[in-house]
Amino acid sequence: MTRVLLVIDAQPERRMIARLCTRLEFTPVEVATLAAARQLLRDPTREFAAAVVDVQLADGHGLALVNQLRIPPLPCAMVLVGGDELESAAPLALSLGVHRLLRKPFSTDGFESAIASAKQRSAELRRWLDPETMGERHDSWLKVLMTTDPDGGEVSGSAPGFLDRMARMVVARGQLTPAEARLVPDLLLGRDYNSIAAVHGLAAETVRSHVKAILGKLNLASAKQLWQVCVAELDG
Repeated sequence: MTRVLLVIDAQPERRMIARLCTRLEFTPVEVATLAAARQLLRDPTREFAAAVVDVQLADGHGLALVNQLRIPPLPCAMVLVGGDELESAAPLALSLGVHRLLRKPFSTDGFESAIASAKQRSAELRRWLDPETMGERHDSWLKVLMTTDPDGGEVSGSAPGFLDRMARMVVARGQLTPAEARLVPDLLLGRDYNSIAAVHGLAAETVRSHVKAILGKLNLASAKQLWQVCVAELDG
């Protein structure tokens, strides 16, 4: 069965939604807090077709999970549920890329529609981030990166505006330190450790240590996947 993450504060509601998931042939994975959800999402192999999240939880706002749910390689679309408070949260939720809003009390048909749509969206995100097609986008982006400035004009050798934008996305997502952040543009350009070390006057082992920290914070296996972070941000 395909799994759905349920981050619902009240146990009776959580159990009711879990039963709906089971009826729709999804396997519900139930937690009641942001902390518990974050712990689950730290596992890079976790895979959910969708996440159903309460707008307000005991330890914070449900929207705090948006970014973690979008982390490659297995991003997951969010369905945000709530009562009257959902209306005030709606503009921010939609601007952050929440897939669907579902007002309580909702019907079985309404829930089924939201979950089916979120499942499809999750699959689309994963296809977009697939390494096989990512390579094609990576190559085309590098061509843009090396030939245009922020205003679209031709520049020989670099495109600081575009590169800086991509690097800022990575730095913000990983909450990187200044020492780590200054290496991100070089990593996005595909430079190896020795080249980066020479550019910045660092030992190759120091670069290796910084890169290991960067990848750990972003939950990535290799520096080549940094572009996936950019794509997830742009697509969200």
